[in-house]
Amino acid sequence: MLLTRETNLETPQIYIKKWPHGPEGESSERLLTQFPHPHPSIKDLQKEVIRSAPYLYHQSPAQFNDVYFQ
Repeated sequence: MLLTRETNLETPQIYIKKWPHGPEGESSERLLTQFPHPHPSIKDLQKEVIRSAPYLYHQSPAQFNDVYFQ
């Protein structure tokens, strides 16, 4: 049986899985591919929720620019 497996840190790889002693016995897996990560520099990137300060919603764009882009 061919299967593919991936995680958040690893790229998809293709394995071959065998059951030499039937479906009730032990199974063995062998890696068929070794694809490199397409973007290794961002491999360990973590998701983060960013929320803006509530007072920013009550300012006009002109006030916001005066305060934050001086």
